[in-house]
Amino acid sequence: GIAFFFNLLYPLLGGVFFQAGVFVQACLIPVFFLFRFCFEWMADAAITSTFGSDKLPALSFFGVLSHEICLSVMITSIKHPLVFATLILSDVVENAICLWSLSRSRSSNVVAPVTNDSSRPVKSLLRRSSSVYALTKDASTSEGTALFIAAILLQREMVETIVPMQAALVMSVLYASGVKSNSMVSHWTSGKDYSRAMLYLGIDLAVEL
Repeated sequence: GIAFFFNLLYPLLGGVFFQAGVFVQACLIPVFFLFRFCFEWMADAAITSTFGSDKLPALSFFGVLSHEICLSVMITSIKHPLVFATLILSDVVENAICLWSLSRSRSSNVVAPVTNDSSRPVKSLLRRSSSVYALTKDASTSEGTALFIAAILLQREMVETIVPMQAALVMSVLYASGVKSNSMVSHWTSGKDYSRAMLYLGIDLAVEL
């Protein structure tokens, strides 16, 4: 249900972004990244308390894939370099927070004690939160948590690297073939529009790399 709900929100936000002016586009960029944070936080709260952390990578992959596909399409419709700079800055800040959280968990040698409450059944799976906010507040994260964060980060970067390349290829094929039924490329009346879209996708890819 959570995945379905956010999968509907992303295209709706993208539709508003396409029709908006420069100022509104710049304001929508942080909202776009907030959507993914809320998705991951809600998925973490709904899944890990029942199934443990093993279910999260698959749902996280779905979330970051939907996010990056919509982001790559939005990049090609940016009307001003300031909007693109806001997008890149938001992406860099998000990744910096994740890496800082990983660094903190790697440098901590303290393992949080597990208390045994006889009034409650003891679960065999240790709950590992994937919430970046929760991890930054917890100074006693374990080595297993560090590996879990690293796995999620590598999965994110894989998607965030492959999708822009795929978007650039698909956009190039559509533009070169002269397809008029596709709303993303039909308004590109000159090679300048195509070059700007490819430039923005290339810069985004370079930042991810």
